[in-house]
Amino acid sequence: MARLALVALVVLASATSARADGLYYFEGIGATKVHDELSAYMTDGVNIRAGVGLRRREWAYELFFSGHMNTSLDYDNQSDLITGGLNIKYIQPVASHLEVYLRGSATLGGGTQALEGWSGRGLGAGAGIQLKGKGSVLGLLWWPLFFTNVGPRMTAALWLDSGYEFYRLHGDKPTAPKNSEAGLRPASAVDAQLSTVTFGFAVGSDF
Repeated sequence: MARLALVALVVLASATSARADGLYYFEGIGATKVHDELSAYMTDGVNIRAGVGLRRREWAYELFFSGHMNTSLDYDNQSDLITGGLNIKYIQPVASHLEVYLRGSATLGGGTQALEGWSGRGLGAGAGIQLKGKGSVLGLLWWPLFFTNVGPRMTAALWLDSGYEFYRLHGDKPTAPKNSEAGLRPASAVDAQLSTVTFGFAVGSDF
């Protein structure tokens, strides 16, 4: 998998450049590090992200859905965090096929299992880098066809993002982990800080 990603990066770097406007779909996977009070309910885990975006010159607007999945085997006493919201990105090129960006996020989040019914608003910030190029839309059927000149053209990108998110979750009743050996008292609000690193791809019209 790592070798295929490296080959794709090299070939994308030599592809025809794309105009910075258009609609696109993106998805990615990475790691989540949990801080603050949420760490009593959730270990560090995996994050999965997907969404759609609109690019207009140096700005991009994205609607996304993300799941921060707990890796603990004691799942009944733990929680996942499901989030979604809006990203606004400011993007600047550093080379003909390479761009960097800063982003801000307004989000909603909700817990599962031990935090079932708990939810709240959140804010986030992040930065990333993306390598993009233009190729055949037939690459959606079989990825090597992307690098041919057959059929309509589309833009594709590989991206790496580092981010931070903060949530304050509220529920109908106080809660605490069932295995509360550390003497944790029931809480009426749970603060959640997440640090994430995510790798993914995007495809769409010119963006």
